[in-house]
Amino acid sequence: MTLKQLHSMSLEDLEKIPLKDLLFKHSLCHALFHAMKRAKRDKVAGLTFKELKELHDKIVKVLEKKGVEHHIVDEELDRVAERHKFLPFRIKYPFISLVGSIVATPGSANDVDLLVNGDLTDGIVKLAIGIVKSQLEGIETHFIDYFYFGPFSPYIPVFALTLQPHRATEITFGFAPLLPKSEPGRLRVGLEEVLNRLHSATLISPFIYFDPRKLTFAHKKVSAVYSVPILIRLTRMFPERVRHRIRVKEILPNEPFGGDFVPLYDLVLERVRSEKIEM
Repeated sequence: MTLKQLHSMSLEDLEKIPLKDLLFKHSLCHALFHAMKRAKRDKVAGLTFKELKELHDKIVKVLEKKGVEHHIVDEELDRVAERHKFLPFRIKYPFISLVGSIVATPGSANDVDLLVNGDLTDGIVKLAIGIVKSQLEGIETHFIDYFYFGPFSPYIPVFALTLQPHRATEITFGFAPLLPKSEPGRLRVGLEEVLNRLHSATLISPFIYFDPRKLTFAHKKVSAVYSVPILIRLTRMFPERVRHRIRVKEILPNEPFGGDFVPLYDLVLERVRSEKIEM
């Protein structure tokens, strides 16, 4: 059976072909790919490069379904990004939580305490604090870091630090409502009012870029606190057979990327479900 005939077959029909024949056809796809590049031909064995890749990808899917590892790898032929779906994932949860009197005794709170899972001097934490302050404009807020590695009283998670697929950011403007006063010059802070004000916001857009030809990610330079989990999660998104080829590099502000990088992820302050957790 020719490769041209195999190309027109469905995945279900390819699954009926003996495994040893599929393995041979897979290696033949790679051999023809190299022959096509060396001879600079548009077609080989009656197939264009696009058709050769389509056949290769179908054979690989069948091999993976049969539990066979895929060891022969060529950068262009084995480009997996085109059929790979990049999903959102959290880097830190909870990232910011409500603590203190607003949670323990909400009827008598005059200010808002927020516990941050990170160093208050960190650049990303500073961005997040600035956004939260703007959302709670008119309310006295205090930010505390995880000095003792977590809260020791009831708390309510309000934000996670998340990577979400990149999209164009819409900028909106609003005004904080006036709060009622109990004593002269003293604000009365309600828990429901605070929770209603807090909402998701984009911190950095785009934050992560991807070059599908080289299987390389690039992200804005941040501390190792974030870069290590980002590296692990991005790598685990790919099949085990290609994980060793994934590269992740940090880039400085205004540093040229080179290559064929495209925006992939935004860094987002994700509003999470508000549920009181007793300690």
